[in-house]
Amino acid sequence: MNFENDIYISYAHLDDASGVEGANGWVTEFHQSLKVRLAQLLGRQLRIWRDDKLQGNDFFTTEMESQFRLTKIMICIITPRYVISEWCIREVDLFYKGAEQAGGAVVENRSRIFKIMKTPVPLEEQPEKLRTMLGYPFFNTDAETGSTKEFGVSDNIEYWSILEDLANDVAQLIEKLK
Repeated sequence: MNFENDIYISYAHLDDASGVEGANGWVTEFHQSLKVRLAQLLGRQLRIWRDDKLQGNDFFTTEMESQFRLTKIMICIITPRYVISEWCIREVDLFYKGAEQAGGAVVENRSRIFKIMKTPVPLEEQPEKLRTMLGYPFFNTDAETGSTKEFGVSDNIEYWSILEDLANDVAQLIEKLK
């Protein structure tokens, strides 16, 4: 299969909002960090895209649907907002359908969809097609208090450790899908 894109990042727009005016949101920082690390691992720039302009009342374009068939990997950033977004759930379903038509949604026992856990979401609330995946947790929950701390790009060694694991796994799958 000839792919035009390497990766699509699926996320809820609320999860890229920054609490600091003029600062990048979590998704934007994640996208940039992953893009740089993958380029370092593979020795070339990858075509990574996300739809940062769509709003809840926009129409899901047939262009986006056709692009999913031409994309190697989908990365889903799972949050409480993501799992209640009809748009995000539709993206997962359409990517899965397109992947099945383009060589299969699974390659050598590895899914072409990667689950990023930005914040905890109960398994039963996650999109059905993602429930059996382990995922990559970008947070820690304190066992005593139950409070959750998201890992951010600028302040956490755990963020970079998980990003490294993710980048290596994505790079291996990208190479298999050449």
